Amino acid sequence: LELLLKKPTVVHQKIVRTQMDAFFKEISDSQKLQFRKKAMTALADPKLPDAQIQALFRSKLIHYILPEIKRLDGLVQHDQYHRYTVETHILQARREALRLLN
Repeated sequence: LELLLKKPTVVHQKIVRTQMDAFFKEISDSQKLQFRKKAMTALADPKLPDAQIQALFRSKLIHYILPEIKRLDGLVQHDQYHRYTVETHILQARREALRLLN
């Protein structure tokens, strides 16, 4: 999490993506809960730049932070109103909400 928050590069996204399964197998349930709380606090910060949010999604770290989102990976809604995946829609909704706050 800290790596992506400091430098959300494509290289760091790949590093996170390849190591998250092993990391989550090694830690206890209470440590997983602490990790999720810390990540959700970071995600809720309106000052968090868009690049960091995108990195959390692209690295698939978001699947460990919010396991419910994993089921939506790559899901496209096929109707006249939606043209993006659910994850992209979430990112766009966040941008709009932040724009309204400013």
